Amino acid sequence: DVWSYGVVLWELLTGEAPYKGIEALSVAYGVAMKKLRLHLPATVPQPWRTIMNSCWAEDPHDRPSFPNILALLDEISKSNFTQTPQDSFRTLQGRWQAEIEEKVTEIRTKETDLQSREEVVRRAILEQKQQEESLKRREEQLKCREIELLQREMSIIILQQQQVSVEEQGKRPTPKKRKGKFRRKLLAVRSKPPQGTHISPPSDFRHNVCLQPTSGGGGGVLVGGASNPNTPLHHQQPSTSTPSPPSSPSTPRLRAVALPADGVKGKTWGP
Repeated sequence: DVWSYGVVLWELLTGEAPYKGIEALSVAYGVAMKKLRLHLPATVPQPWRTIMNSCWAEDPHDRPSFPNILALLDEISKSNFTQTPQDSFRTLQGRWQAEIEEKVTEIRTKETDLQSREEVVRRAILEQKQQEESLKRREEQLKCREIELLQREMSIIILQQQQVSVEEQGKRPTPKKRKGKFRRKLLAVRSKPPQGTHISPPSDFRHNVCLQPTSGGGGGVLVGGASNPNTPLHHQQPSTSTPSPPSSPSTPRLRAVALPADGVKGKTWGP
């Protein structure tokens, strides 16, 4: 096409290989992205410069047709350029080649610098990906530690409540055994609920343990003797005897809280 014909004219005029020392893929990419063009030395005659620049126009519609190119070449053949001595033309060609070589060296330097920047960017992306994976693993470890800590707190609270229940059981008086004999049939009849009745929920039910979110690992009621069970929740202070483990930076961790007794209990013994 017209573009390639302009490259052939440049090669015949300068006696130099086009894009010498530059990789073919880099040449194809640079030409396609309109960032790479053959260098025209400053001393190239203006008619030749006009022909090659018009052949390399970015818009294909602005490029000349081959009849127009032949007409321009015919004008050059009738000019004084054809009367240039061969030795002088060789000397001029050598200057052009030196200037072109300098330009190619500059392009190679830019290409090397671009490759170095691409390598830096690639390493930065890889390092960022590794940091993200490390943070993700760290977050998963913190979540596992929070779950483990929550299980321990629940176990301690349940154990404390069991111990308190055993102590209270030991302090309760033992009721006397009732005398008399009950018939099994009478017990069976009384044990059957009447038709159309529903079992009501327990009247003295209350929560002994609950989970509360905390921010920054602080707050909440620590277990293991850190708070008085008879003190309301809003008056309890966090314990400073044992440091709390680090909490997750993304979500507030849960703390197991032993609810204090409210003083109201169901009747469990006695007449």
